[in-house]
Amino acid sequence: MKHYTGLIPAAYTPCRADGELNLEPIPELARLYAEQRAPAVFVCGSTGECHSFTREERMRTAEAWLAAAAGMDVIVHVGTNCQRDAIALAQHAKAIGAAAVAALAPSYHRPATVADLVEFMRPVAAAAAPLPFYFYDIPQMTGVALPADRVLRQCAAVIPTSAGIKFSGPDLMRLQACLGIENGRYDLLYGSDENLLAALALGVRGAVGSTFNYAAPVYHRVVDAFSRGDLAAARAEQRKSVAHVEVLFEHGVLRTGKAIMSLIGIDCGPIRPPFRPVEAEDLRAIYDKLSPHGEIFARQLRLPSGG
Repeated sequence: MKHYTGLIPAAYTPCRADGELNLEPIPELARLYAEQRAPAVFVCGSTGECHSFTREERMRTAEAWLAAAAGMDVIVHVGTNCQRDAIALAQHAKAIGAAAVAALAPSYHRPATVADLVEFMRPVAAAAAPLPFYFYDIPQMTGVALPADRVLRQCAAVIPTSAGIKFSGPDLMRLQACLGIENGRYDLLYGSDENLLAALALGVRGAVGSTFNYAAPVYHRVVDAFSRGDLAAARAEQRKSVAHVEVLFEHGVLRTGKAIMSLIGIDCGPIRPPFRPVEAEDLRAIYDKLSPHGEIFARQLRLPSGG
């Protein structure tokens, strides 16, 4: 079983100014991730506004990533509220050559038990077999707060391709329980960028994050300092991450992160409803708050022409 280590960006799904899907920036995004030594890219997930795009749009996005991501694995998130759509997305991901698939829990009609959740996931994973399958645990978004370690154990029992969890929940005790299953057999891809150092200390070796799109350098410094045992440096770099994530919280995490891409020179367009796009005045305010922290970003921050 392949184990992912390092920083995996959760890709934004680019749009045109009118909100229509725009695949043109994807090759440039792939080059950016390659510059940042990303071993893989996670597409059509929460950062990619998965529930705001149609099944067909998600398939087109995955296809564009497979065409652009030479030498980089593409992990396709296929989760949705409709099991049949998730199965179709999983079949498509397998057909186009994805490296793995992931799926979050349905969030409207929610599974009440671990068994219900795993039975929902089982045919989705089977549709992509033999690709590795990751359960995407993000209870603060789905409202499904089942114990992640119990989910992982049950997935392992009935899903032969179960590879681990994309762990974006807040419960670090459950994270540790997952890491202890079968002596660390399963991947725990951590998804809370601002707490990466804590996860590294607990044994995590791979992470998937939205801020890795544009701020990977600061997280590489966290990882490198931790690896050499320099905890003071690792903490200092992690606090730089926290300072910039505070700006995301202030202005809206997803809409602001997508807008920051334009500040590093890759325009991914506006966010889709129900969120409001970032207007020029807001973008300037975000730029003013982030520009003193320029050393954390992959490329120099610049306001777009006319911004």
